[in-house]
Amino acid sequence: ASILGNIEKLHLLGPGRCYVEFGAGRGKLSHWVDVALQNAENVQFLLVERATTRFKVDGKHKKTNSVFERLQVDIQHLCLKKVPILEKKKLPVVGIGKHLCGAATDLALRCLVESYTACSDGGNEEPEPKRCRTDLTEVAPNSAVDNESNKEDCKPVAGIVIALCCHHKCDWTHYVGREFFKSVGLGQVEFNYFQRMSSWATCGMRETTAKASASEESEDQTNKTEEHEQMLNKTECGSDTSPGMLTAEDRKEIGCLCKRLIDHGRIEYLEQRGYRAALQRYTESAVSLENVLLTAVPSPALIPEPTT
Repeated sequence: ASILGNIEKLHLLGPGRCYVEFGAGRGKLSHWVDVALQNAENVQFLLVERATTRFKVDGKHKKTNSVFERLQVDIQHLCLKKVPILEKKKLPVVGIGKHLCGAATDLALRCLVESYTACSDGGNEEPEPKRCRTDLTEVAPNSAVDNESNKEDCKPVAGIVIALCCHHKCDWTHYVGREFFKSVGLGQVEFNYFQRMSSWATCGMRETTAKASASEESEDQTNKTEEHEQMLNKTECGSDTSPGMLTAEDRKEIGCLCKRLIDHGRIEYLEQRGYRAALQRYTESAVSLENVLLTAVPSPALIPEPTT
């Protein structure tokens, strides 16, 4: 509900849009966005997930006006400009995600922002190393002629709303904030330390969360908690410091600072490309250990009017 509230607050909840859910899993976030839209006209949902998913909620949408389509692909190989459902109507895109783990967030941001840049800016920005591609071969930048035609056809990304998590699974290769790190005299070595220590933010709270999950008897919340806790084993939580050097509270605070440092690089990346980006807590830590939302919208002049 809080994520939906933030989508609505940014004026991204309405007709004439295509919602691209990255790391969609069962597709529950898209499902609730569709429910909130109350059968709005001209709405599409593209659910991106690289793994085969069981117990999908897609069947609940057969009687709605919205169009749902699944795309089984790794985000790093996704080029939104070439997705048929987006090519056909060219609706403004809203990128969404709930608990998009580590590097997947950076891949999603690059996918969204670079598609927007290539379409709307005519290639004025210097391209990032990773381009939209269908295989492991690097694709050369578009020619000026291609950029002019794309500029006519494509609409900019209307907004981004992603619930962040699992910063310990980030990596320097895909991280979008590398320029920010370099600007303050940091590099890959330092990033690797921050990435590892970011796990401390949740290790110290595991016992509390387990008790909360048991008392609430919420199947969905329990499954989500277990899914993310399995990614942090005891070795990751305790291998970076000797016993007694730091208290659990110290480790938790340092871990949170490491997370926010990594996130600040993402904010800088978005702002340098014309977006107004922000971080905000969308729920209490007792509900979710990963409770920070990354939101971004382009400058008002670039936000297209909804198509009716």
